[in-house]
Amino acid sequence: MIKYKFPLVFTIFIFAIILFSVIIRAQDLGYSNFQGDEVNTVDFLYQMEDGKVIDYLFSQKRGPTQYIINLINVGIFGYHNEFWIRLPYVLFGILAIYTFYRLSKEIFGKNAALLSALFISINGLFIAFSRITQYQSVMYSLIPIGVLLFIIALKKMSVRHMAVAGLLMSVMLITHYDTLSVLPFFLVSFVGKFYRDGNYSRDSMLKYLKLAGIFFLFFIIPPLFFYIPFSMHQEFGNRTSGYLEDRLFGGGFMPRTWLTIYLLSMYKPMWFIGVIYLLAISSALFHLKSAKNFILKQIDDRFVRLGLLSMVILNIVGTMMSLTYFKPRLSTLVVVATSLAICALLTFSKNISVKYASLMCWFLGAYSAYLFLFKDPRTHVYVVFMPAILLAGYTAYKLYSSVNSMRLKYIVLGLLGLVVLYITGLNYSIFVNKNPEYPWFDRYYLGKLVFDMPRVRYKKIDGVFGFNNWRGWEKVAEYVDNGCLIGNIDSNEKDSVTYFYLRKHQLRQDFLSYVPGLADNYIYIEGPHSWEYESRALPNTYDLVATISSSDTPVTYIYSKNYNPECFKTD
Repeated sequence: MIKYKFPLVFTIFIFAIILFSVIIRAQDLGYSNFQGDEVNTVDFLYQMEDGKVIDYLFSQKRGPTQYIINLINVGIFGYHNEFWIRLPYVLFGILAIYTFYRLSKEIFGKNAALLSALFISINGLFIAFSRITQYQSVMYSLIPIGVLLFIIALKKMSVRHMAVAGLLMSVMLITHYDTLSVLPFFLVSFVGKFYRDGNYSRDSMLKYLKLAGIFFLFFIIPPLFFYIPFSMHQEFGNRTSGYLEDRLFGGGFMPRTWLTIYLLSMYKPMWFIGVIYLLAISSALFHLKSAKNFILKQIDDRFVRLGLLSMVILNIVGTMMSLTYFKPRLSTLVVVATSLAICALLTFSKNISVKYASLMCWFLGAYSAYLFLFKDPRTHVYVVFMPAILLAGYTAYKLYSSVNSMRLKYIVLGLLGLVVLYITGLNYSIFVNKNPEYPWFDRYYLGKLVFDMPRVRYKKIDGVFGFNNWRGWEKVAEYVDNGCLIGNIDSNEKDSVTYFYLRKHQLRQDFLSYVPGLADNYIYIEGPHSWEYESRALPNTYDLVATISSSDTPVTYIYSKNYNPECFKTD
């Protein structure tokens, strides 16, 4: 049995919280209708022509993994319901708790690893990703395994292990472009280890170049067999290239920290996001004494340490500046410049662990790119939280172990326990409790409004998913199938969602109407993913024929002017 340097009762508490977070991930997995981009991962049920799987995969906006998983799932078990489609993804989300633990243990040891596992288990964003049928849980569960294999391969200087690590990372790159955010870890690992070995001979250099060549060969080349024809497909030019351009470029070096934090605060408290960042960036302070033997020998070690301390402080200052209206572009310059400086100081200080230096550069690279350089990152910032959570677990353990008094240690653990209980209770409130459904209706937790609901209800916010959202589309489809609703249909929900649940009728070209007020039937959804809350102007000829409720809260209204009255008779 593994023994941790925490009191037994606290260790049991951590495992209990992790277990409860697993239950939250899986609880009522099939309750919600497909929401947001989930529909796009299963539209092969009616969009894909017979036998044209490859053409279908090339016509999507991202890598094929999530579509292949769903194709296999449906191919073996048939299409049943949302639960079975989401099941593989919740399993990946649960697996991620262990893979984070295992990677953190390799870099920092078992005690820091336990805290990292705790932090990812209670992170609301990762809980949400576990509850939808999309690629994110695949990414953050398997990337740690790829990084772990890479660390082992570099330690053994093994070509075979390096090839396996590269191959797994290539699968992740095929899954999504976000995998490129891990590149700083690999580059710094190669450069840092070569520098620390101290053997700069030609043979040594060739050995490292061979190892790096093998890794990047297996990492980069296999995905090209997909992405080259993918980029030549007509759909890439029609929509995918524009989608990528809108997300990545044209931000004008304006930071996205405030918008991102505001969005993420729907999934977890805003202060929790700040704590994770501060713990991650502050981890460098525990390496100040080791910041010596820098590559430039003429620089005194004291200046190296002072430089590292100054860069960490300035990075925090730059981040705080980005949350205000004061010189936003300057804050981007400060954060990017200090991130590069910190990476350089860590990479070329021989006494600092290359694994730590690589992890910190992974974090700073992703943090600078996604929150300061990219135009519209939204929830793709999960790639920033991956290294941040590992670093936060390490810093939290170092802070705990630096306390000498046992009484103070118990106080520290007690405070941490209260924070964890608060966030765990919040997770239960927003992901499990359905009365009413959050965030579509006001939700109070411990007497406080969880999120600024008017903002959600009347202004579009992209990146909202994983929450309870049942709108009774099966009942609507049943009305249509039974001939209760006659003629065409309009709705304030996203067309893709309406189309999916009423897909049996998709061969009728006039089935969905897009002309306000002219449709025979109108489905009004509370909390639609289209964010069209104000009902289109309905003529007096419409009758309200049915209302669908969730936990006694009306969520769907069915209006019609061409229906079978027998279907809607009430006793």
